[in-house]
Amino acid sequence: MATSADTIKIIIETMLTETSDDYASAVELLSRKGFLPKKMIEVKKEKKVSRFASAAAEDFAQSNDIDVTDIVGTGNGDKITVVDLKKHLKPKVKKANASSKALQFARDEGIDISEITGSGKNGAVKLEDVKKLVKAKKSESTDEDSDSDSGEELVFTPSAKKALKQNGLSEDDCVGIEGSGKNGAIMLSDIKELIDEAKKE
Repeated sequence: MATSADTIKIIIETMLTETSDDYASAVELLSRKGFLPKKMIEVKKEKKVSRFASAAAEDFAQSNDIDVTDIVGTGNGDKITVVDLKKHLKPKVKKANASSKALQFARDEGIDISEITGSGKNGAVKLEDVKKLVKAKKSESTDEDSDSDSGEELVFTPSAKKALKQNGLSEDDCVGIEGSGKNGAIMLSDIKELIDEAKKE
């Protein structure tokens, strides 16, 4: 849009009569009077600069409630990626000071290697250390079993349980009966005499 000589004259007169302190206030004054084209009036919006490399990274941070103030991004322009956020979430695992055989044996036995005091160089846990702990735990459990009053808990097959219930007997009535089923389970045939006695009464 070309500015006519009349419009320029009005602009100059307006600026002379109503002085403005700076460029922004002058633009505001002239836009109120309707002397400026829209392109000059529109204020360009500042583009929001994200610290995230992608929308997925931003969503991941929000869904996991991650404070990103201390995270240094590895993406382009040091932007934070999903990988950076996942690393931040993972607790730093302290590497065990143990031999690979000791680690594997402890894992197989369900033992936390950090509970073991190592006898190796710089306190390294050796296979023998783990074996000693396993042996000690097994002997403790054997002592506890021998100290218990009733020994192992009785195991019944479903048919034996049903027969006991039908004849008004409890599992306590079967103490001393040796089970002939799998893993020492008490079967119906094992309690036949007991049931016959209960029927006579």
